[in-house]
Amino acid sequence: MARRMLLEVKMIDTKRVYETKCQAAPPPVASKDLGGDPAKESSAGSRRLSMKDSIKKLIEALRDELKSYGEMLALLDRQQEYLMTRAANEVSQSISQVQAQGVAIQEARKRREDCRRAVAEAVGEPESTSFKELFGLLPADYQPLLKALVDENNELLLRVRRRARQNYVMLKRSVELMQQLLSSLCPPAQPSLCDGPEMAPALSLEARELQVEVN
Repeated sequence: MARRMLLEVKMIDTKRVYETKCQAAPPPVASKDLGGDPAKESSAGSRRLSMKDSIKKLIEALRDELKSYGEMLALLDRQQEYLMTRAANEVSQSISQVQAQGVAIQEARKRREDCRRAVAEAVGEPESTSFKELFGLLPADYQPLLKALVDENNELLLRVRRRARQNYVMLKRSVELMQQLLSSLCPPAQPSLCDGPEMAPALSLEARELQVEVN
């Protein structure tokens, strides 16, 4: 009888030890329960960081382009003043300045396009994706600023084109008046009395150079 009671006590102790070990060692948790693949999470974080960097560079490029248009408009305004006051030397110098600024605008636009393509690639879209199509794919915090910069660039570009055409028409008219004056002073029967035929093409060339392409 005593032996039987001793065996029952040992069985109870063994059961308690087993239950204690089971409670202390929970079942292994699958890797997906720990939050997913760390490599994938790191890759997604890198893409988000890359997109934000690309957007910041695009914003900077748009601001540089806007500044270039503003400088061109200031040059054209000054040139128009020279045309109205018949300041020939100043007009000639302004043509070179307008040409140089036209090159600067082309470079600024190229940088902006490179940045736009980088942003499109960062959000998984084709490089040809337009600004209008990109706006809805970008973080909401950046959308108002980008849209405002694009609108300002387009508006200022229209003003630059309008002023360039005005200056071109004014310069063309001045050249036509000069050609009429030369024709009245140098009739066809006496071509050797002046250098009119040689001067007119040079002035016409300046008129053509004034028409700056900023498309």
